[in-house]
Amino acid sequence: MSTNLFKDIVAPPDKKVRKKRPKQVTEGYFRAGVIQLENILFHRIQNLGHVKTPGDFYVWGSKRCFLIECKQVTDKDVFYFSRLTQLNFLLNFDSIHAKNRSYVLLCFWYGSKKKSHTFMVDISAINNLILSGSKGITVEELERTFKAYRVYVSDKGNWWDLAGYFW
Repeated sequence: MSTNLFKDIVAPPDKKVRKKRPKQVTEGYFRAGVIQLENILFHRIQNLGHVKTPGDFYVWGSKRCFLIECKQVTDKDVFYFSRLTQLNFLLNFDSIHAKNRSYVLLCFWYGSKKKSHTFMVDISAINNLILSGSKGITVEELERTFKAYRVYVSDKGNWWDLAGYFW
């Protein structure tokens, strides 16, 4: 029996998700993937006007807590770190407790989930790139350097398979 409190909430169908702005597509597919997991509780952090939020989602697993920020790249094959305005929030959350983890879900959107390249990258790895002087990262660099962080579409094709991230 599933202990996921959100199993009764149905993820939006693909047609509705694709009509939304790109960032909302990424967040919608992330939400749809998390809903499929058992023993996971999550909360979407609502943006209240011009108030800066620490990230997009809090996720609580059986052993760890996560802060997730979703970012999408649609026009270029480069994610510029200057777009990551939540960097300090993510780093602070990661350092507060040994069980906390912060990730950036980077989606290079090419029109559909199956064509896109998506990575859930640990914030410390991104911070190391920033400290080394890097201004951004390309999808090719992510494929080469962070292949272990790649997120794939589930066998059913309706969501990203996030099972390996939250335990």
